[in-house]
Amino acid sequence: SMPVYAFDGYAESFMEKYPDSTPIITYCSGRDCQDSHTLAQYLFEAGFSDVLVFIDGYPAWEEGGNPVE
Repeated sequence: SMPVYAFDGYAESFMEKYPDSTPIITYCSGRDCQDSHTLAQYLFEAGFSDVLVFIDGYPAWEEGGNPVE
């Protein structure tokens, strides 16, 4: 989990842990939330090349019967 507002604090350790070729899917609380788009842009600007946004976010994932923790 990387909240968009905490990107600056997490970015360095995240980039040390994951190579910039790591596929990343960002999501937030639904279609009207822009945080996932903003975070995807930050990651792209940081050098990650395989970043996608799950536009309908966590509610759609859960509604689809997918696993959650």
